[in-house]
Amino acid sequence: MNAIGTEYVNLSEFIAEQMILLSAPRNNVSSKELSFLTEAVQGIAPKDHVEMMLATQMAAVHMLSMTMARGARQGGSLEKVGFYAKQANQFMRTFAVHAEALKRYRTGGKQVVKVRHVHVHEDDQAIVGNVTKGGGGE
Repeated sequence: MNAIGTEYVNLSEFIAEQMILLSAPRNNVSSKELSFLTEAVQGIAPKDHVEMMLATQMAAVHMLSMTMARGARQGGSLEKVGFYAKQANQFMRTFAVHAEALKRYRTGGKQVVKVRHVHVHEDDQAIVGNVTKGGGGE
């Protein structure tokens, strides 16, 4: 339970059950898929139950996006390829939204943007970054 970011027994059991069901297409649990889901959640290292649920969604969405990408790659009619490619794209965009949401949640939504105006005239040089005076002897 600590590895997936929660101390709530019922919640962790429910999420584990959801991962088992997701890894059981046609009611046959795939140990590889279940391991993937579990290790993906652990790899994201959720710190609390909100992060744990988001990490679980991210793992599921990734698995689904790869399934759709595989469907597109297997070919068939142009209509089928288009359908699978569109679904894969939507899942991949959803994953990116989840990753951004996790980042915002972890940082408290804080963003730091520094804008500095610098004028560089013709034949001048500019340095981008922090400049400090050093004791280089030059």
